[in-house]
Amino acid sequence: MKIVEGKKAKGEIIDMDDCFFVNCEFENCVLFFNGGDFGWRNTAFSKCRIHFQGTAARTVQFLRYFGVISPKGLGILSTGQRDALTPVTKEWVQ
Repeated sequence: MKIVEGKKAKGEIIDMDDCFFVNCEFENCVLFFNGGDFGWRNTAFSKCRIHFQGTAARTVQFLRYFGVISPKGLGILSTGQRDALTPVTKEWVQ
């Protein structure tokens, strides 16, 4: 997994797959996610859009079918704060 440290992005396209972000800031970015491993620590997102591809897109379609996700979409991600560690793989949990 690639470690990305101290990145400050504004209006960029960011590939989230196989990256672990540390001390980063993303504003008005498009976050592409294909279902790979990812994580972050002390990272902030402001007014970012999420674009699902491949496996992740099929998962979103599946969840929409069962009404778990609104057909209108997921909206814009804006935490406005620096999130704590958010692991999604066993290697980051241990």
